Amino acid sequence: MLLGGSLEDLQLLVFTAEHVRGDRKPHEILRSQRLVLIGTSEGLVGGRPRGSLVRLPSLLEQRRETVTLSLVAHEIRDVAAGLWIWRLSYPDWRPEAGWPEMVTSTYVKSGGEVAVLDALAPPEEATEIWARLDADPPTMAVVLKPDHVRDVDLFVHRYGARAYGPWLFWRDNIPETELEPIEPGMELPGGLKVLYDGRGRSETPLWIPEKKALVFSDALTAPDGELLIWDTPHIDRARPALRELLELPFELVIVAHGEPVHDRAAYERALELPPWAGEPA
Repeated sequence: MLLGGSLEDLQLLVFTAEHVRGDRKPHEILRSQRLVLIGTSEGLVGGRPRGSLVRLPSLLEQRRETVTLSLVAHEIRDVAAGLWIWRLSYPDWRPEAGWPEMVTSTYVKSGGEVAVLDALAPPEEATEIWARLDADPPTMAVVLKPDHVRDVDLFVHRYGARAYGPWLFWRDNIPETELEPIEPGMELPGGLKVLYDGRGRSETPLWIPEKKALVFSDALTAPDGELLIWDTPHIDRARPALRELLELPFELVIVAHGEPVHDRAAYERALELPPWAGEPA
């Protein structure tokens, strides 16, 4: 994508990162915005206000100071004591993916354990996220759905975390780490309880009693802010299974896609609304 305008109008920090790939949506970036940008199509470094610039690569000069960049946004949000999330733009996201670009990972302290759930590694430049992770490292890394492997291997290698996840994976997305299999009805260290969502996608949501929170991968989603069941051919089975979870005294609901944090009332409404008919997940 091309970002037009003079470099005098830009205040950018640009870094290269091999693990970031794929096209990004166009973003207009002005001096008033403070953003961290990862990578360029030519692997360049980036720009600062002209007064501090020693020399620009000739490629940028030839393009009249138009820069081609890939944006990786990130966010931290505290949800409750010992429970926070971080959100990243998904590296290989494309508009036709059928779900929003920003995805959510969850960090929770419970029962003497520290777990990261469906964890996507932040870029090195997201120092605040890494500082939090390093200050109280995860002891567990849990994958809640076969296509949410994400960066479980990195968290295992970096922190020595014990890994849990599905029995089966997509053949082009298999972790190097041998995960301890989980299934509904199990209780993981820290008191995390494995649930059944009825959607037939091998997802295993978690109930965290200590935080009164449910954490989902894709069973529910909120692409436009409103919590909805993600549609499935098995919706007649999924809706009753999700309704059974109302027997749990939860107050918080966290989902991976769209607006990430919801309350119990939003969950109750979602059970009555038509499902979200985006790309099946």
